[in-house]
Amino acid sequence: MKRAGFVFFVFVGLGGCDEPLRPPTPQMLQGATTGRDEFEMCPGEVPSFRWQVATSPEFEAQLRQIAPAGTSEGSLILALVAQGFDRDQGPCSNDPAVNSATFTQRGGGLSSYPVMATAYWRVDVNQNIEWVHGTVAYTGP
Repeated sequence: MKRAGFVFFVFVGLGGCDEPLRPPTPQMLQGATTGRDEFEMCPGEVPSFRWQVATSPEFEAQLRQIAPAGTSEGSLILALVAQGFDRDQGPCSNDPAVNSATFTQRGGGLSSYPVMATAYWRVDVNQNIEWVHGTVAYTGP
């Protein structure tokens, strides 16, 4: 009987070590999975290396709803910033039309993992969206 009490204490004790996730998970990332499909965001940047990242189908669906092809880049940026994303330096040295923004969360523990998500998009000469992709990663304890 003492052993069962110890196991319960350890389980409850470890679960109590979780810190709150901060900032809170944005609505557009709630329930997002890491996904399996990949895309090459900087084609031709380094001929011997293809930089591919896995996309999140749920996050991409949210991004495409906010900013379908032809939408102004500004509306996408406003939506991302409102959800807690920060603009990044352009990820492609060979293509300045590709842009990104990242959300990084801290905290969590054994029962909740912080999320890191990045939105990537390419604009045309009029600063309208050509394509948009999103990646999600969960950083364990």
